[in-house]
Order: sequence, then C-alpha cells, then structure tokens
Amino acid sequence: MASAASSSSSRMSCFQCQDSTFNPANSRNGWRLRSGDFAPLCPRCACLYDDGRFCETFHSNDDGWRDCGSCGKLVHCGCIVSFGTHLLLDFGGVICMECSRLNFLLILSAADLKLARLIIPKRCAENFFPDISGLHGLRIKIQDIDGNEWEFHYLDAGSRVYVLEGLRDYMISNKCQSGDTVTFYRVEPGGKVVMGLRKQL
Repeated sequence: MASAASSSSSRMSCFQCQDSTFNPANSRNGWRLRSGDFAPLCPRCACLYDDGRFCETFHSNDDGWRDCGSCGKLVHCGCIVSFGTHLLLDFGGVICMECSRLNFLLILSAADLKLARLIIPKRCAENFFPDISGLHGLRIKIQDIDGNEWEFHYLDAGSRVYVLEGLRDYMISNKCQSGDTVTFYRVEPGGKVVMGLRKQL
C-alpha cells in the first residue's frame, strides 16, 4: 500500500497535454509560471516549446496573433509562452526577436541636437546604409514610421564611424530632446530602412 502511495505521489502530468504516463525523469521545464515555478512538460510538448512551435501548435485558434513589423511572421502576443519571442515597437505593433537583432538605436546627445546629426557606428552603418565610394558622401532618403520621407547627407567620418547630417528639420518636427532614442528598423520584404523615435520619459 505504501508503495502504491509513493508511486502515485511521484507521478507528474504535463502542464499542456496533461499526459501523466511519461517518466517524470524525462520532464522538462517550460515557461515560468506566476507562482515562480516552471511549467513541467512531457518530451513531446517540450520539443515543440524548444523549437518555438508551441503556440502555433496549441494556440493557433486563440486571439492575440500579430504580424512581425519587419518580416511578417506571426507572433502570439499576450501569451506567457511566447513572452520572450517579441518586442513592442515604439510606434505600435511588434517585432520578433530574430528581426530585433537586425535593428539598432541611438540615444540623442546635446551635441547631436546642436549639430543636427547622428554618429552611426561603422557596423550599423555598413549593415543598414549604402556603400560610400566618394569623399563627399551621398544624399539618402529615409522614411519615418508615419510615412514621411526625409533626406539626409550620409558620409564616412573615419575608420570607425559614419555621420548622418541634415537632421534639423526632422528634429524640429519631432520636438527631439537630449535623451530621446532614434531607432532604425529594416522592413522586409525589400529591406527598406525606417526610422522611429522614442521620447525620453
């Protein structure tokens, strides 16, 4: 009798499918619950969770699905399971974590505002903006999140940085202040670069 009670108390059910026939030693941790514990998952559900296919498998008919603002992939927002799979965009919408790594942001300094320019790290500049072959740089057009198009002067300022000049009209129009964050997003398909602004709180 004691043996049966012990066996019953050691039995574990999968948080999702309620399967209690699997070996508890094969249980895997899923997402963190409100209690602070992790959701125990059977091997099948854990595999789907690890592969990022949990919500599309079990929650496909639920509310809360949104398109990634960059690649268009569906993201299940408001679900604790997919909490770490996306970020909220400054201008509304969401972006998946894969695409978020393709974006960058710059915090405006007093010098940026005074000179109406942005210093762009070389790695970001080469990933987002056109190649510069001439010494005088080039004019580039960038759309903001409201659909307005802005023309800036883009030039190589040395071995480590590039400069985006001519932002005075943009900064005045958006009432930019020191500490505000300018964000650059690559929107797919097409790879167009869009800029946004997050005001300092």
